[in-house]
Amino acid sequence: MWGRARSSPGPVSRLRPAMRPLQSDNRLHRAPKAAISVSETLLFHPAPDFVYGFPQSTRLACVDSPYQRIEVWETRQLGRLFALDGRPMTSVGDEFIYHECMVHPAALAHPSPKAALVLGGGDGGAARQLLRHVGIERIVVAELDADVVRLTREYLPEVHGGAFDDPRVELVIGDAAHYVASAAAASFDLVAFDLTPPDSPAPGSTRRTSTCN
Repeated sequence: MWGRARSSPGPVSRLRPAMRPLQSDNRLHRAPKAAISVSETLLFHPAPDFVYGFPQSTRLACVDSPYQRIEVWETRQLGRLFALDGRPMTSVGDEFIYHECMVHPAALAHPSPKAALVLGGGDGGAARQLLRHVGIERIVVAELDADVVRLTREYLPEVHGGAFDDPRVELVIGDAAHYVASAAAASFDLVAFDLTPPDSPAPGSTRRTSTCN
C-alpha cells in the first residue's frame, strides 16, 4: 500500500520570506529627488559593434573617485541606475536578478551559514540578500571605493534596503584582495564575488583626464 511520505523542511525554510515586504520598508530610506532636470539618452557600448541605451534619462550624480567614474541615472525603464566607468552595474529595476542568484544558491547549499564575506558589493545588494538567511550572524563587505557606498546609500535605497545599518554587517573600505590575504583561515562560511569586470580600471588607481561636468 502506498502511503504519503511525511514532508520535512528543506533548506528553503531557512530563508526569510520573499523580499516584497521590503518595498514598504524602503519608504524609510527614500532616495532624494532629482536635482537635475535635463533629459538625455544614456548609451552603453559593451562591444564595438553593439550599443543600447535608455532615452529620456537624467543624470543625478557624477563623481570621479580615485579609482573610477561613478554615475547615478534616473531611467524610465529600470528606475535608478548605477554605472562605473560607463558600464551599468546595478539598477532598481533588475538588481534582484543577479543579487539573488549570487547569494542564495550557495547559502541554501550550506547546512548552516553564519559568516559571509562579500568581495566588492558596495551597493549593499548582496548583503541585503544574505540578511534574509535567518542563521547569518556576520557579514563583511570589502569594498574598494568609499564613494560607491556613499552614492548608492544616498540614491539607491531600494537596492541596499538599509543593509549597512544592520549591526551584523561590517563595511571594510580597501582592496578586497588585501583583506582576504590578512583574514584568518576559515573565517567565513560563504564568499560572494560582487566585483567589477576584470578589465575595469577600478583595481588600480588610474584617473581619467576628463571630469564630471
